[in-house]
Amino acid sequence: MVSLHTSFGFFDTDEENLAVLREAHDALAPGGRLLIDVMDRDRFLTRSGESFGTAPDEFAIRNFDAGTGTTYLYEERFTPLTSRIRWNIDAFDTTSGTVGRSVTADYRVYSAHELTALLTRAGFTTAGLYGDYDLAPFHIHSPHLICTATRATAPRK
Repeated sequence: MVSLHTSFGFFDTDEENLAVLREAHDALAPGGRLLIDVMDRDRFLTRSGESFGTAPDEFAIRNFDAGTGTTYLYEERFTPLTSRIRWNIDAFDTTSGTVGRSVTADYRVYSAHELTALLTRAGFTTAGLYGDYDLAPFHIHSPHLICTATRATAPRK
């Protein structure tokens, strides 16, 4: 079973996200494997941010891409008390001056120890931690947190 590109962590609470892992555990046969690829929270926190226009308890990263006729404004707001990121993209048509599509996502990001603890609670045994798709060892500056886990042969507690 595979969960790629930070498609895990979208529920509001850790208990709801844990329920997702428990469902994945129960769907696998004993010895079955799970691969989860999420954003590395620790790397995110090492990126420079700005505080202009953000609440005192938030950390924001803003960027833009103006390579085409449309300018895309990207903003990621991290709230340290919940480890959640609110990610927003706004598109502006630079030729007409009109505002285009806006997309927002809100999700929980995990450190390596938090994700492995959640997997253990769900009944998995962590098999490996990697930092990128080339299976480089995980470290705090890794672009990804890729975790492989195995369903235990014994029933979950």
